[in-house]
Amino acid sequence: MAIEITRHGYIIVTRDGQPVSRNTTIEEALEDITVHAETHGDGVYNVAYPPRTVRVDNSVVVVEPPPPPPPSGERPTLFIADQARLAASIVANDPAATSFISLMRAAASNRGSYDDINTFQIAFAGWIANDATMLNVAKTETLAYVRSSPDGVSGHSDDFQHSEEVMLNVAGVTDLAYSRFTPSELAEVSRWVNGTCANWMTANTTYWPFDDPLNNYWQNGFLAHVVGGIATQGFNSQAAAWRTTTEAMARKFITRATVGLSGPLQSEGHYYAGYVNHAFWALELYDAALGTN
Repeated sequence: MAIEITRHGYIIVTRDGQPVSRNTTIEEALEDITVHAETHGDGVYNVAYPPRTVRVDNSVVVVEPPPPPPPSGERPTLFIADQARLAASIVANDPAATSFISLMRAAASNRGSYDDINTFQIAFAGWIANDATMLNVAKTETLAYVRSSPDGVSGHSDDFQHSEEVMLNVAGVTDLAYSRFTPSELAEVSRWVNGTCANWMTANTTYWPFDDPLNNYWQNGFLAHVVGGIATQGFNSQAAAWRTTTEAMARKFITRATVGLSGPLQSEGHYYAGYVNHAFWALELYDAALGTN
């Protein structure tokens, strides 16, 4: 399906090269193909049903299919590509792996003394070691956090600024401990994830970082959307839409980082430079989970 804009301003909806209808606005054309679109600027339309992206490029609007879903039935979707390597490190008693798991077990048994270790790290260790205690601790903490703000992160709080951390602690943990969540609990997670991503999309343009891919808040948000869009696939009806958003963000980051840039990707010091890695990790996670590049 394609929508072509003529020099006279008419929009022609075509399928397999054959005209379907002629309209005067993009919105009318979208109505003809029974989808609903919301504009997010820069000539990009997010289409709600079915999930598609409508991109304006040299007077041609192309309706694209949604990004592919992660492989069905495999959990955790975010880290399935790393499973064999990590399992081998456990079997080989790799010092780094065994030390990490020992530390996480200590943290799971005494949260008061290890409150600097986040929930996601405990869940990750529980998954690697197949440790029910760690996975149960992580699930309990995740649900407590979700229930403290059922509609997700709002406003411009620290949780918005570091959305990648809270998204890992919610969606990432749910992915790692998926079999321990009930359908109603998965619905709670979906509601929180969708609310958090929606809030980020609004705050991203109305507050710092003002949609600048070189800003650390933006890079955090990029990683958060990757985690939310992939980890909740299969139980969150909006997961595909967040992956569509993620792909648009990836293109924006790559363009901003490679076209006409003079100077470093992050100029606010070594501490902030670490957040650039969030953007690179987001790209790596997405491609590893979906088999893209």
